Amino acid sequence: QNLHAKLVEFHQTVASFRDKGWLRRRWEALAHGTTITALDKDIGVCLDRLRLSYQLAHDRRLTSLIEAQQTYKLEAAMRRRAEALADEQHVTPQYAALRLADDNAETTAVAREAG
Repeated sequence: QNLHAKLVEFHQTVASFRDKGWLRRRWEALAHGTTITALDKDIGVCLDRLRLSYQLAHDRRLTSLIEAQQTYKLEAAMRRRAEALADEQHVTPQYAALRLADDNAETTAVAREAG
């Protein structure tokens, strides 16, 4: 259900109490199921859905940030290992990274180091 539409309907219902003949219209509205209580309940449901959507979006953002931070840790550990191997073997860090890519033991070790 559309939250805006429900809020407008609620506002119109409350505003109708100011007009002459409001009690008769309230009887008619009651007969059609348009009560303030029902509108309030529908608005509450819409707001709960909105809150849940916000929480899910917020959770996804936090998860993305955490994953990004873990990726940076892994990348930093990989860079350190490639630079160390480059110094040991007097090669470029890029060449060392290519050599490390083929070494499963090094891949496992760097993953453990990154946490």
